Amino acid sequence: MAPHAAIFYRELKLAEFISRIRKNRNDNIQQSRQASALGKLLSSGNKQVGEAETMINWLIMIASIVAISLHYPARKKEVESRISDLLPVKAVDFVVKNGIKGNIFNTYHYGGYLIYRLHPVQKIFVYGRTDIYKGNFIKEYLEMYSGGENWKKYFYKNNIDYVICENLAPIRQLLLSSNDFKLVFNDGKHSVLLKNNQKYKDIIKRYSPSIEI
Repeated sequence: MAPHAAIFYRELKLAEFISRIRKNRNDNIQQSRQASALGKLLSSGNKQVGEAETMINWLIMIASIVAISLHYPARKKEVESRISDLLPVKAVDFVVKNGIKGNIFNTYHYGGYLIYRLHPVQKIFVYGRTDIYKGNFIKEYLEMYSGGENWKKYFYKNNIDYVICENLAPIRQLLLSSNDFKLVFNDGKHSVLLKNNQKYKDIIKRYSPSIEI
């Protein structure tokens, strides 16, 4: 090969090599730009998805709060109604409102609730801690409550001023029949009876005539 031809050939090869390098570099730059654009797109997509998830979570939380706030009053009323069926809530409200005080006789399972509402102003006759009562106390209580043979003897020796009991309690019917006590409160489940004496005459006059036995 002639010297000039050889030189030309080498230059041609070098030019092709440089051209390929440039092309590869341009391709790499283009790929890099495409990758960068794709990365930005994915990043943007993830950000949008993240924002959407956050918004959904907030909406769910708000909806839950609204649902609870709408449901709570009805649920609260239902719970209060069930409690009032079991315990003398309104009867105690009546006692407190009218300032009734004295020696109380109460239904056994009312005791804890009455302590909660009336202690320390008012002492309770009986409650669930049967282990603290000595002697024949529980036996006598059951005799009084159920209207047993000696109910009068045990009842009157305790100098009872008022009674809070269920409407179906035998002692309630016995006391009303004797006219020694007057019914001043009745919510259909629970009753308050006051001793028919001078101490309670104003309350009896105000409430007793309008109460259905």
